Amino acid sequence: MTDRDDIMKLAREANLPACHLSHPVALTRFATLVAQAERQRLHHKFMEIHKSQQHSNNYWHFAARKIKEEE
Repeated sequence: MTDRDDIMKLAREANLPACHLSHPVALTRFATLVAQAERQRLHHKFMEIHKSQQHSNNYWHFAARKIKEEE
């Protein structure tokens, strides 16, 4: 499955109107928004784990920072 196929599948699952499914700019924007939201979710989750383990060696802060840099 290609990235475009994955995006189309997600758009259909999100009930995006059919007119948007045939418009590459709309699909690209949709994919960008989904990716940003997922990176933000992971960043927050990793920071929560990092803060809960602050007095031990862990890589959660590093992972959270790297995910945030991808935006």
